[in-house]
Amino acid sequence: MSGVPKATIVNWLEGRVARPRRWQDLLRVADAMRLDRHETETLLAAASHLSLAELACRADGDHGLLAPWLPSGSSDLPAAAPLPIFATPFLGRAAERAAVSALVSDADVRVVTLTGFAGTGKTRLAVEVASAVAESFRDGVAYVALAPLTEAELVPELVAQALGVTGGSGRMLPDALASRHQLIVLDNFEHLLAALPAVAELVAGAPDLTFLITSRAVLHLYGEHQFEVAPLPIPDDRETSFEEVAASPAVALFTQRARAVDPSFRLGPANVGVVTEICRRLDGLPLAIELAAARTTVLGPERLLARLASRLGLLTWGARDVPARHQSLHATLDWSLAQLDDPVRRLFANLSVFMSGCQLDGAEAVGSPLGSDEVLDAIMALVDHSLLRTLTAGNETRFVMLETVRSYAESLLTDEESHLAHERALLHVVDVAGAVEREARGPRQAEWLDRADEELDNIRALLRWSLDHDEATSAATIAASLLPFWLRRSPLPEGQRWLDLALREAERLSPAVLAATLHAAGRVARQSGDITRAEQRLRESLGAFEHLGDEAGRARALGGLGVVAYDHGDLDRSAEYHRESLEIHRRRNDSAG
Repeated sequence: MSGVPKATIVNWLEGRVARPRRWQDLLRVADAMRLDRHETETLLAAASHLSLAELACRADGDHGLLAPWLPSGSSDLPAAAPLPIFATPFLGRAAERAAVSALVSDADVRVVTLTGFAGTGKTRLAVEVASAVAESFRDGVAYVALAPLTEAELVPELVAQALGVTGGSGRMLPDALASRHQLIVLDNFEHLLAALPAVAELVAGAPDLTFLITSRAVLHLYGEHQFEVAPLPIPDDRETSFEEVAASPAVALFTQRARAVDPSFRLGPANVGVVTEICRRLDGLPLAIELAAARTTVLGPERLLARLASRLGLLTWGARDVPARHQSLHATLDWSLAQLDDPVRRLFANLSVFMSGCQLDGAEAVGSPLGSDEVLDAIMALVDHSLLRTLTAGNETRFVMLETVRSYAESLLTDEESHLAHERALLHVVDVAGAVEREARGPRQAEWLDRADEELDNIRALLRWSLDHDEATSAATIAASLLPFWLRRSPLPEGQRWLDLALREAERLSPAVLAATLHAAGRVARQSGDITRAEQRLRESLGAFEHLGDEAGRARALGGLGVVAYDHGDLDRSAEYHRESLEIHRRRNDSAG
């Protein structure tokens, strides 16, 4: 019946002849011996062959040989690992779910990677997408939980187990899955990047498989489509009704988790502003919001908000059924940083001195001793690991940290390292302010005023740092150089405040810096309507410029005094100041005059 002589089978069993190795021969033997399905699977696995179901899916599979062990008329595949079930409702992300669903449903898209900082909700989004599109895949979806795995070489085996494939790990797995039309979710891949070649083999060898992968790090697989999962948006409770704020995903998540630990918690008009601010302080990160809400058993929202200055210490004690690296913000960041080389970690810490992020030139300024190319490589590594985000405006890219991440990065610096990083950042801002001043009358004026707008939080922080650390000259230089910005973009009182603070350190300023600062203070005072103060500062600056022999500065001061005289109604004196200023400009062949 099997086509194998009975004597041959006896001789094989007694070891007198070599055992058959082809799977077809093994099945003939199994048939002759009337082995059941389990025994036949064991026989095939011992010879490193595919399972019965996988052999049935192969184009060269002999269904006549396989028939005794397969259900009649059935081509069902082994059951794949089901999607996890969450105990809480899915909040928000409707647009993201639709966008990712469209990607994985596109026949030309084979790999979609959901990237983003830890705790943004990548896993939940992936599962919701998989559930939504399951019916569009003939063989459904399969979920592979990679978070507990520590050995990258075991990824193929875990994938095989999750897909119900026996004896099909390693190089045989692509063959086993070759005919499947299935969506495979690989969750938490970031710590197993060494397994990427195995995934690439599956992509190449199983053309009807689609992979939806979650990872803090970009994978750089050929054909990969990246989708960044951003934090939840924070509503403006001052411009939105209570009902709209309460229904916003971030606030709804806080409310949901707070009530889970304290059933008496209620969101109302009296506390909605505090809850919204908590969510804002936590950058809209779902993990951070959940960890904070868990503290409402001992801290009300007001006390919780007051203690959020120490975000990382407060946000611990996560759920025990998640990996340890997800149980606190500090743990997630520790883990992410451990994946990076020392130079990248140092740059990450140094970048914390920028309150509003920076362009590449700012990163280069604090990245010493790294060269420009090395800084760029380090920046890209941080972006790939979701520790930096990119914002693009026009032709420029800005690299920013979530405030939670920036606070962590700042904590990595020693006092000495922090001082050095601030000094380097301060010199960078001096250069930026100088460019704003130089370009004030040129064709790039708007571009540099925009740049000052982007850097304003950095400027404020570094002005304060410089005044607190005996760097008055740098503070005054920045404040004076930004005169075009104070006059045209920023609220005038702010410019006046920084200039006045710098002038309190007048005895520490060089004559040239003092003269420029007095002039800028006079111009801003005049624009603010304080004519008396403007005239005083401009006269002081005129004397300082004359003492220096600085004709260009003298011309600017005279022009300012001419405007002040006009404001006083003294037209003759105004004309005289302007005439003298114009003569100086002409002597210097200065078009600015």
